[in-house]
Formats: sequence, structure tokens, C-alpha cells
Amino acid sequence: MVTVVYIGNGYYAQKTMSESIKLTNDIKNMQGEYVNLQSKLAQKTTLSTIAVQGKNLGLREAITPPAKLIVNTQK
Repeated sequence: MVTVVYIGNGYYAQKTMSESIKLTNDIKNMQGEYVNLQSKLAQKTTLSTIAVQGKNLGLREAITPPAKLIVNTQK
């Protein structure tokens, strides 16, 4: 009886280790994909890239700073 439990425990440990290795590899792949996507996002959101895309749409960068509007709420 003890032998059957011992063999079953060995199979369970092997299965658990196999799943652990698979999950570790999945995490490494996802981390690489995350870094890749983050670098692409950083490249697309740089000011120069946005300015070029805006020029293609007919937009231009403002030269003067925006004005602050003050609303008088007292009557």
C-alpha cells in the first residue's frame, strides 16, 4: 500500500514541476512582450512623432502659450 502512495506521489510531483516550468516560461515570454510593447508605445508618443503625425493631418504646433481665462462668478 505504501508503495502505491509513493509512486502516486512521484507522478504528482513530476506533473507539478512540469506545470511550474511551463508557467515560468510563459511568464518570461509575457515579460518580453510587455517590454516590447512598452518601447513601441514610448516611441509612438514622443513629441517629435506626434508633431509629424499632426502635420500630416494639417495641424501645427502652437507657438504662443495658452491664455488663462478668469471667470467672475460674483454678481
